[in-house]
Amino acid sequence: MKEVKTTSQIWQTQNADDLQFSNGDLIPLAVNKAQWSFNISHKIPAAIEIEIDGKMQIFYNHYAVNDIRGIGKNGFRVPNLNDHDTLIQFIGGWEIADRAKKFCEILSLSNSFHGNLDFNGNLIGIGLYGAWWLNLEKTPMPLYQSLYFCINANLLYEDSNWRKQTYVDRGYQLRLVKDLL
Repeated sequence: MKEVKTTSQIWQTQNADDLQFSNGDLIPLAVNKAQWSFNISHKIPAAIEIEIDGKMQIFYNHYAVNDIRGIGKNGFRVPNLNDHDTLIQFIGGWEIADRAKKFCEILSLSNSFHGNLDFNGNLIGIGLYGAWWLNLEKTPMPLYQSLYFCINANLLYEDSNWRKQTYVDRGYQLRLVKDLL
């Protein structure tokens, strides 16, 4: 897995492909769109593999990303809002004009415009944007999760509305992070 190192963290620059929780338990794999919808409507963690451009891509639902067992191996985990803000500071802070472009470049997000899955398991936005989960469940905000978007390497969806969104009925990909000791 390719990685980028900041002053305090290591970020994966490829989408996660974990099909196990951090403790080794399997993440339930939805084998079709009906099972994907069933898992979401019954609040069951799930991942689903979708072929895009000849390569399998894994999308996770809200319940998998926020499961207490976590996702990631060898110290990697789902990033939270503080991790996101740390990465923004590493690339120059919120004030720099080309912040979105740098954010997308450093994580190689521009190469991953796989869109997201809707409740019914339909792929939407392919080629237009990429969307990845952030775990916000443990923040002092009335949120359970959110996501960040990279659209054509020019827009990083990061405004105040972004931080108020909840999309528990969607599927997004993951970029994992680990703290340096």
